[in-house]
Order: sequence, then C-alpha cells, then structure tokens
Amino acid sequence: MGAPLVIQVAEESSRELKDVQKEAQELLEEIGHKMALPAVRSLALVLRSVLRRILKGVFVNKPGLEKLKEAVRQWPVVLLPSHRSYLDFILVTYLMFEHNITLPSIAAGQDFMNMAGVSSLLRRSGAFFLRRTFGSDKLYKAVFTAYVQTLLCSGDSPIEFFIEGTRSRTAKSLHPKYGFVTSTDTAWRKLWKHHHQHWVPSISP
Repeated sequence: MGAPLVIQVAEESSRELKDVQKEAQELLEEIGHKMALPAVRSLALVLRSVLRRILKGVFVNKPGLEKLKEAVRQWPVVLLPSHRSYLDFILVTYLMFEHNITLPSIAAGQDFMNMAGVSSLLRRSGAFFLRRTFGSDKLYKAVFTAYVQTLLCSGDSPIEFFIEGTRSRTAKSLHPKYGFVTSTDTAWRKLWKHHHQHWVPSISP
C-alpha cells in the first residue's frame, strides 16, 4: 500500500503515523488469504465425496477449461461465476483443482469470518474477505485496493468474485453490482495500461 495515503490518513485524523501503519497491517491480516495446499487437498477429497452423493453429474466444458488454463499462464484472469447457490463457487474451484489449473483467490463476504472454523478453512483455501461496504473508511479502502492490485499484478492466481454481490435466494440471477468490477479494472489499468486481463463469466444452468 502506498505510503502517501497512509500519511494522508494520519494527518487527516490527527493520529500518529505508526498507529495508522499498525492499523493498516491489521486490516491486511483481516483481508488476506493464507492459501495452503494441504488444506486445499483435504477439502477437495471431502468435496469429491459429497458431490458424488448429491449430484448425478456435472457437464464440463473441457475445451473452455483448457483455454482458461492457458489464459491463467499468460495474463491476469478475473473469474465471474453466478451466485445462485453455494455450489457455484465450490464447483469452479473444484474443477480447477481437478484439471490442474492455478486455484483462484476468492472474494468472500465478511459474514463468513464470524463462523468458527469455517473462516480459517476458507482462508487457507484461497478466500480473502471484504466488508459489505467501505463507507468513508479511507484506510480500509486503500488497503483493500492495494491487496487486489497485488493479486492481479503478481499473476500468482486468478481472482474470483460474484458480480451480483450476494447469493440469490430464489435460484435466479440477480442484477449485477459493478463496484468490485470497477475497482478491479481501475486498479489494473493504473498499473498495466498496455497489458491484457481476461474476464471469465460462468453461469450455472
């Protein structure tokens, strides 16, 4: 995160710079994922067993997955699955794991952070957390934006988030919310004006 903005926040709030820097570090810990392959593998084994019990089958666009694998190797990729159910993001990540595609960093609502055990498992499986609204919290917005910029520009993994902003309760698609789309696109254009980024929509039937 840029030092000038930290200094600006400290000056505007009449706080010590070291206190603002400490808060910024705490916010980064709150937001960031801690992906660990042992956790991912364990979760994949559980999911494989559960999915075989609850689903008759899954239709997979294998040529599309091969194109996705190649895109992930070359460019920053943003995945936009629909969010009609919790299965949407589970299947996307599971299929990427099964087809040896770099797993995504997944934007998750802060609600999950309050679920004992669940938040830790999600974080170790690649989830990073965001608040429902940033409000007037300039420091939080700066830390979150810098984190997303880092994910995009490092090329270590795709980013996945839900354009509806929340899960549908009716199994129908919701109207999109463009806040995250705009901030992600703006962050990318600021840093890499002449490079490609790939947006990959995914809609469940």
